[in-house]
Amino acid sequence: MIIKRSAAITMIAKTILLAVSALVAAWSPNSARGAERVEAIPTRPGVTMKFIVRNETTGNPPIVILFAGGDGILKLDSWNGKGNPSGNFLVRTRKHFARNKLLAVVPDAPSDLQTDGLSMLRTSKDHAADIAAVIKYLRKYSKGPVFLVGTSRGTISAAGVTANLPVGTVAGVVLTASVTRYNRGNDKHRVHNAKLENIRVPVLFAHHEDDTCYVTLFSDIPDLAKRFVNAPSVTIKGYTGGGNYRGDECAARTAHGFRGIEKRVVKDIADWIKKVAAGKTP
Repeated sequence: MIIKRSAAITMIAKTILLAVSALVAAWSPNSARGAERVEAIPTRPGVTMKFIVRNETTGNPPIVILFAGGDGILKLDSWNGKGNPSGNFLVRTRKHFARNKLLAVVPDAPSDLQTDGLSMLRTSKDHAADIAAVIKYLRKYSKGPVFLVGTSRGTISAAGVTANLPVGTVAGVVLTASVTRYNRGNDKHRVHNAKLENIRVPVLFAHHEDDTCYVTLFSDIPDLAKRFVNAPSVTIKGYTGGGNYRGDECAARTAHGFRGIEKRVVKDIADWIKKVAAGKTP
C-alpha cells in the first residue's frame, strides 16, 4: 500500500509539474498570440515609461516602435485597455502592424513629462535614452531588428531618436505625415531639427498627397528627403483616397491620419520593413 501511495503521489506531482510547465509555455512572450498589455520600466534615474506591447506572432519578428503625434501623452496610467487610448493613426492601427507579423510597441510620454508632454524634447538625448531602455527591455520578446515609425509630430521623435542612438541600434525609419514646417504656437519644432546626417539606415516616407495640415504638406517631402544625406536609401510613397474628411485638417481622422486607407498604408509599411529586415534594397 505504501508503494502504491508513493507511486500515486509521484504521478500527481508529475501531473502538476506538467500542468505548470504548460501554463508557463502558454504565457511565454514569444508564444502569446494576440496578447496586448501595458508594461512599465525605469528608463532614466527617477523616470519610468509605460508602453503598449502587441504581439501576434512567434519567433523573432521585427520590432516597430510607434510614436504618436501631438504632445505624445497617451495617459496609459488611466487607460482601461479597451479600444484606443488615442485616435492617432499609429495608435489605432497598432493591431494591423501586429497582424502583419511585427511586434508593435506604442510608448507613452515618460513619467516626468506626463503634464507638459514631449514638446521640444523629441530630438533630445533624454528621449533617446528612454527609447534605448525600451529597446533593451524588448529583447526579451524578440531579437529582430528595430524600426522607428512616427506620425505627425511623432516623426520628429523617430528621426531624433535614431540620430541620437548608436549606429546599429535602429534598422530603419518610417515617417508618416512628416512635420516639415513650424506651427503657429510656441512649439517651433520639425523633422529638420534632428541631426539627419547621423541617420545611416533606410528611410521611408509615407504621406497622403491630400494632407492639407499646414505643417505637413506633401509638397515639402522631396526637399526633406534630400537632407538624409547618409541614408543608404530614401523612399517616398504618396497616397490618395479615403475621402469625406471632416474637421480640423491636422486631426487624426482626415487625410493627415490616412482615414479610410489605414490597412493599405500599414501593409505597405510592413512590407518595406520586412524587406529591409531581410537585407534587401527597398
